[in-house]
Amino acid sequence: MEEIKMEQIIVCRNLLKRFGETIAVNHVNLDINRNEIFAIIGPSGCGKTTLLRCIAGLEKPDKGQIIIDNKVVFDSDKGLFLPAHMRGIGMVFQIFAVWPHMTVFENIAYPLKLRKMPKEEINKRVKDVIELVGLQGLETRYPHQLSGGQQQRVSLARSLVMQPKVILFDEPMSNLDAKLAEKLKIDIKILIKKLGITAIYVTHDQLEALTVADRVAVMREGKILESGPSIEIYTKPKHPFTAEFVGVSNKMSGKVINFINHNYVEMETEIGKLVCDKPYDLMLGDRVAVYLRANKIKIYPYQNLNLVKQNRNLFEGRIKSKSFTGESFIYIIDLNGVELRAHTPPEVNLSEDIKVVVTFEPSDVIILKGE
Repeated sequence: MEEIKMEQIIVCRNLLKRFGETIAVNHVNLDINRNEIFAIIGPSGCGKTTLLRCIAGLEKPDKGQIIIDNKVVFDSDKGLFLPAHMRGIGMVFQIFAVWPHMTVFENIAYPLKLRKMPKEEINKRVKDVIELVGLQGLETRYPHQLSGGQQQRVSLARSLVMQPKVILFDEPMSNLDAKLAEKLKIDIKILIKKLGITAIYVTHDQLEALTVADRVAVMREGKILESGPSIEIYTKPKHPFTAEFVGVSNKMSGKVINFINHNYVEMETEIGKLVCDKPYDLMLGDRVAVYLRANKIKIYPYQNLNLVKQNRNLFEGRIKSKSFTGESFIYIIDLNGVELRAHTPPEVNLSEDIKVVVTFEPSDVIILKGE
């Protein structure tokens, strides 16, 4: 068995889980560091929840090894499978898993009572965790008297009261309205960091994952396509699926036609020639996929052309449509028959059907080998 670095609190090696003929988790290798928030994202059915349940001990994998805090909890070769209650893991699910006949205090205290802890210790732990998650004054209320966000905080408190080293979140915001989810995910991140707990956070919501996590893994069809710091997954994805899944709005096909000063690549695309930073070893004639985020595109009225004519990537177009979201305008711009989507701040308020200049920085273009 390979040596496990001390900072790694969760290690999965060659993990395989089948359901009949379906492979839900396909030989996954995963390393999660102590005290980090690690998100797993992907479309429905990609295997992310199954992977989480394997780590938790709620599903038994068919093959591989799982190590938690330097302790082997599953090893198919040795026939070892440690059940969930012996893994020291807390769990928060998308369904508010609270007992309807118990008060907030009783719900949180329940796992401690099962372990027959002294009453004084139970009272202290519950009081402390209620304060941590912001449920003061609600101790005697029942679940039906709470909002969805408050019920999810009860679930979180019940996990934290056991003082786990690792806590698992499975789509915890799915049943909350957008405004409440926005606040709660920030609160969870602050709390997890304050307590120094390692967290695995499964979600289909890319923005939620990027907001909460230190690192993100992208899953598809049971495999992890790539993982890395949240900012890198967002700005420099390495896989076409990742680029599209994390919300890159514009995709084009390109062909490498020139190298400029060893730092830039010039490509021929559907909208014309454009320049980007040279991402890796490319050769003349290589076919590439070109991605451009909508919020990286700048739009100017055509009469302002002189202000930006020195820019490397400069194209003329016409505004086909615009929509206002409250936080930005969404423009669809026609560039010689190719539609480009651009998001701008509200102060960039241009009329439909006017001629415009579109520009973007070479560093904002994402290039991936192969179309």
